Amino acid sequence: MPPPSSDEAQAVAFVAWLSTFALSRPVSSISDLNDGYALYDVLETVDPEYFKKTSSSASPALQVADNWPLRFTSLKRLFRLITQYFIEVLRHPASNVSALEVPDLQKVAREGDMKETLALCRLCIAIAVMSGSNQQVISGIQGLEESHQQRLMEAIASVMSKLEHSPAENDADTTQMTE
Repeated sequence: MPPPSSDEAQAVAFVAWLSTFALSRPVSSISDLNDGYALYDVLETVDPEYFKKTSSSASPALQVADNWPLRFTSLKRLFRLITQYFIEVLRHPASNVSALEVPDLQKVAREGDMKETLALCRLCIAIAVMSGSNQQVISGIQGLEESHQQRLMEAIASVMSKLEHSPAENDADTTQMTE
């Protein structure tokens, strides 16, 4: 059997990480994330005030497996909250946040696309380790197999590197040097 691809290995690591949380529904594969509910659960654990579930997002009626437009709507709300959290709570400049990878949420909702789902997972784990309640998250990661820890650390680093390097900051530095 050939070794798993990088995306497949990262997907397995994310599923293992998600199993460290008390989720409303179990996650056994990356395709279980195509509605965003498990990621809401994780982010609600990280910051219950910011990531409050609305009555509609918690409704079992919206958990219809064949209704991709409803999954898409849920994912759009989740992504909006994620980007706002980076700006409002974690205090990253909007220009840095705009440099983050934007997952194709329609592909996630409609097809359960692994690559796009992983992009969303990377944003969630980055928030989780950067939040004020990161000790629980870090402990959960440290309890995983070393290969999973490595994949998750790579995912976190990829998001953080985009947040730290902004073209706008570089332009500002150049302007100050020439004035």
